[in-house]
Amino acid sequence: MGLLCCHDRVLFLVNMTTLGEHQHYTFSLIEKLFKHLLSSYTVGILYNIVCTLDRSCTKWDFLKEY
Repeated sequence: MGLLCCHDRVLFLVNMTTLGEHQHYTFSLIEKLFKHLLSSYTVGILYNIVCTLDRSCTKWDFLKEY
């Protein structure tokens, strides 16, 4: 799974060791991105199951510090 910029350049990659779409891969990529950005930046995320990520962030406070 990869994280790309708006110019389709690879920023970060993660090796998926299990089958299927597991949220921890996405959260690890997003956290890695936020660690490299200034806190004043605004980030937009497009993901095919972003509604489940939003629910997880709300329910379990994932990425709360960002």
